[in-house]
Amino acid sequence: MAAALLFLTFVLIPGVSRIKSQARAVAAAEADLAEVRKARPEIERIQKETGVRAGIVRTAANVKDAPCRG
Repeated sequence: MAAALLFLTFVLIPGVSRIKSQARAVAAAEADLAEVRKARPEIERIQKETGVRAGIVRTAANVKDAPCRG
């Protein structure tokens, strides 16, 4: 009887608690992933715009006859 009580106290109950905790973590991770997937088109659009602007800046920086303001 004591062995069964010890088993319940130190093995089974903590194991169930750990499984519940992991299930909550998985649900939270899935919700976060869904948010990222929803935002992905906007993120890609912003990255594309940033790349275009960076190209313009690089081009302007490489122009030899650009006015020097220093």
